[in-house]
Amino acid sequence: MQTLPKLGVLFVIGALVSGITPIGGALAGERLSLATGSTGGAWYVLGGAWTQLVNRASGLEITPEISKAGKGNIKLVSAKQSDFAVGSAAVSYEAYHGTGWTKGKKYDNIRAIAPVTPGFFQWWSMRERDNITTIPGLKGQTLCLSTRGGDVDVWGRNILKFFGVEPNRIVNAPHVQCLSMMVDNLVQIHGTFADAPHPAPTELSSRFPIAFIAFSEEEMKKFLGEYTHLTGGFIPENTYKTQDKPVRTLVTLNMIMTYKEMDPDTVYKVTKATWDTREALLKANKAATAVKPENVGRMPIPLHAGALRYYEEAGIDVLKHLVPPEAQ
Repeated sequence: MQTLPKLGVLFVIGALVSGITPIGGALAGERLSLATGSTGGAWYVLGGAWTQLVNRASGLEITPEISKAGKGNIKLVSAKQSDFAVGSAAVSYEAYHGTGWTKGKKYDNIRAIAPVTPGFFQWWSMRERDNITTIPGLKGQTLCLSTRGGDVDVWGRNILKFFGVEPNRIVNAPHVQCLSMMVDNLVQIHGTFADAPHPAPTELSSRFPIAFIAFSEEEMKKFLGEYTHLTGGFIPENTYKTQDKPVRTLVTLNMIMTYKEMDPDTVYKVTKATWDTREALLKANKAATAVKPENVGRMPIPLHAGALRYYEEAGIDVLKHLVPPEAQ
C-alpha cells in the first residue's frame, strides 16, 4: 500500500517558511491577521505571499493564519476574530444576503478589498484505478472535500444534492490528509474550490495520472439556473500534468475581505499595497491573475470605505452594488 509520508513534512515546512500560524496564534493587539485556509491549500499558500508583499509595501504587520477557509473565514472576519480573510464570491454572496448555507443569517458587515485569484471547482480521481469523470459517477464513492464548511465542502454537497447523487460518505480533512487517504484508496475523490493550479492535484499528478470530474453542458445550464450568482468556465488544458483537455466547471472570484468597522486608513494602505505589488504577487503565485481593474466589479459584496477611497482616487470604476451603505 502506497502512502505519501513526506507530504505532511513538506506542508509543515511551508507553514514555517511563510510564517503561517493557527488562528489565535498572534498576540492580541500586536499584529493584524489574515485568515487563509487549511494546511496545503491554495489560500494557505496565497496568504503567505500576499502578506509578505503587502507588509513590505505598507509598513503594516499582517500575519497569515491557518483556518477552515470558506464559510469559516466569513464567520471569523464578521465576528472580528480575524482582521482580514481570503474569501470567494460564491460563499460571500450568500453570506452577505443571508441565503444558501447561512440559513437566513446575514453576515452583512463583511466588506471587499481586492480581487486576487480566480477559483475553479475541482475534483479528481485516480485515472488508472477509478477513472471517475462524471457527476453521476460519484454515486457510491467516498469523497474528501477538505475542511468542513470550506468552499469545496459547501458546493460539493450542493452539487451532489442538486443532481440527486448519493456518495458512500463525505470525509472532511486538510488536503495533506486527503491526499494520503486517496493514495491508500480510503477515498476515491478529492476536491477543492480554489486556484488552479492547486497544490493538491499538482502533487498527486506528479506521481499518478489523475482524471477530473467535469460538468456536461446540460448539467452546467441546469445548475446555473438555480445558482444564478455563479458562473461556468473551464480549467485550461495542461493546468496539471495528466490533464490534456479543458474541464468544464464552476468558476468564482477569490478576494481579500475585512469587516466594515476596520480602520479606513489601514484598509486604504492594504488596498494600495495590493495593487502596487500585483506583479510581484503574480511572480510569487502564478494563480494570482485576478488583480485587474475589470475584476473589481465582479466582487459581489460592498467595498470597505478605505478600499472605496483608493479605487476612486485611482480612477477605477466602482459599480453601484460596491458602494457600502455607510458611504451612500
